[in-house]
Amino acid sequence: MRINKVFIFMALIGSYFVLLACNRSDRTDSVIDLPKYPPNAGVGLIHFNTQHAIPLYKNATEKDAYNNVQFKVEEKGDDKGITNIYIPNQKNLLQPYDLYVGDSEKDGKEHQQMGLFPFAPKLSFRVMEKLSDGVIVFLNEKTRETSFIKLNPKNDYRNGKEHPEFFDPNFVDTKINNWYYYESWEQALKRAYLVTVPSGTLIYDKPNGTGSPLYNIQDLYFKVTEVDGDWAQVCTQGNVLAGDKEALGWVIWKANGEIKVNIMLNGGYD
Repeated sequence: MRINKVFIFMALIGSYFVLLACNRSDRTDSVIDLPKYPPNAGVGLIHFNTQHAIPLYKNATEKDAYNNVQFKVEEKGDDKGITNIYIPNQKNLLQPYDLYVGDSEKDGKEHQQMGLFPFAPKLSFRVMEKLSDGVIVFLNEKTRETSFIKLNPKNDYRNGKEHPEFFDPNFVDTKINNWYYYESWEQALKRAYLVTVPSGTLIYDKPNGTGSPLYNIQDLYFKVTEVDGDWAQVCTQGNVLAGDKEALGWVIWKANGEIKVNIMLNGGYD
């Protein structure tokens, strides 16, 4: 009888270590081989609501998602209220064009006391290809790893909008619960709150025209009024520093697959 008790005890101990090993393996980042793109500006941006999981596919022909982007609101502690945005078991994979967890309840109250508003969470991907049923996006801007995300046209944020060009994640105005908002780079540049350019940038009288350096151009805040291929027509429209004149001309916003200007999409709080 003693032997049976010892045997049972050892079996339980063995089971415990097996379960412990399994739990540890669940917490280990899994490795997945995803397609990569060469350095490329892509065709635009896509923004997602942060309430519904986003299934991820290796490519447009895959039937089953290999994982998904998930959202979980922190319910306690100093970070209560923020939205954790992650891919389960692949902690380092998600490094998109723009990701913000949103204000905690504490930070949101402080912003309101300052006359602002609580900043909402946001998730935006660079789109490498826009297909009929979805988009290929950069999941990771550093490694250039991509995934395919299926899109349901019924969830397009623009549906039913009188002014579909307006979008701000802090002022979501739609009855569509699981919305997405895609915009080409041309649309994003024109919608942007402001655009700045690096020091030394030339401003041209027209695309492929005569270029000349503009004094303190790196200190000016531009609005984009027109886009022609890799060229953007810019105007300061009153956003000028003391002593500067309102400028109107053309700059190269994209060259060799790289975006050359800094884009602040929303109202000065990106």
